[in-house]
Amino acid sequence: MLLAFGQSNADVHDAGPRLAADVENRFPIVMPNDGYGIRGSMGRERTKTITGFDHVSEAPDEIQSLLVSAAARLLHDLPEQKPDRVIVRSEAKGGRRFWGVSKGEIAVDGIFRTLDGSFSPIFLSLLRTIDECIIAAREDGAPIRTICIAWLHGESDRAMERTDYIQNFLSLRDEVENFVDERGVELRWCLVQPAGTGADGHGNRWPNRLSMMDLAQQHENIDLMLSGYAYELADASHFSALGKLRLGENFGRVLAQRLAGERSSELHPIRASLEGVHILLEFSSSHPLVIDQDSIPAPELSVFGFSVDGCSGLSIMDVEVVGEKGVRLVLDRVPEPSSLIINYAYQPYRRDNPNIAREYPVGRGCLRTEFEVQSIFDPGVKLYDWVPGFSVAFRELAEGV
Repeated sequence: MLLAFGQSNADVHDAGPRLAADVENRFPIVMPNDGYGIRGSMGRERTKTITGFDHVSEAPDEIQSLLVSAAARLLHDLPEQKPDRVIVRSEAKGGRRFWGVSKGEIAVDGIFRTLDGSFSPIFLSLLRTIDECIIAAREDGAPIRTICIAWLHGESDRAMERTDYIQNFLSLRDEVENFVDERGVELRWCLVQPAGTGADGHGNRWPNRLSMMDLAQQHENIDLMLSGYAYELADASHFSALGKLRLGENFGRVLAQRLAGERSSELHPIRASLEGVHILLEFSSSHPLVIDQDSIPAPELSVFGFSVDGCSGLSIMDVEVVGEKGVRLVLDRVPEPSSLIINYAYQPYRRDNPNIAREYPVGRGCLRTEFEVQSIFDPGVKLYDWVPGFSVAFRELAEGV
């Protein structure tokens, strides 16, 4: 089962139409039959119980689902251990934080807790869907073996501190895991690093985007699947139909690798050295790196996604790949290493540049591996592994922390 949770990009936003229904509908992908389809109840009071499943060919053609494209790719890439079917569902709610907040005299529930600290209706609906799907699938003769929760969240809590976001996520995770463990089903957490906003927003310098890598590195059943910055937007913060199709397919490709035990560790810098105006970054990667400004347009506010902080007036003049897994940053002067911060795809924005491309996140980057796979939906399109956004002190990388 692929179950999305978080905010509107967790398969709640209605960007469409379906772009590859003819391919998606060939696969055994189903949705619960309670009338809420793929997108779920979105926090509304539910009046029907899930008693079975309908094929996604019955889903509205006006809306593209990232979960369906993910499930199609997953089934395509797991021929030897292919599940009988994949159930897809979202229980996300747009614009919601972890905790409820007060807006005037109105209490707005969070995805996890209400204002008074109790479980929110949105969270309880998630648990209800899990329970009802497990029971219905068992009675249907095709029991659920694994639930993979696709986590797409961050914008509403973009001001939350990095460690606080981790603590809130782990609290939510523990509650879900206790609930699922009692039902004898495996649970995996599959995180998508938020894309951030397009030109009509404020970029993507959000501490919680860094939390995603922290969680994946520190917990065995939490994976960082990909970063959202490489996918097309429909507006300031939502993926377009094409963005959802591509992101979903790449998500399914990575998930298939993880389930087969083939996926390597997440892409991230592991060491740094400084020689004059040159910084050399070494990355953890199973494949050579490449700078690609053809697949997505190069960002306007950084050098291929790279920027620096901590040294007043310091600028990056150039970025180049060195060897297979190294990246060299060329600075305009010698920096002070003790205060230097290196950023990638981690960009604030004040909406003051009329030349910003509107179809992609402002804080995108151009660094990926050379590994490529052909899309099952469009033979002319390749899927890539893009390096997730990061912000790290030079001294930490120089010390090998």
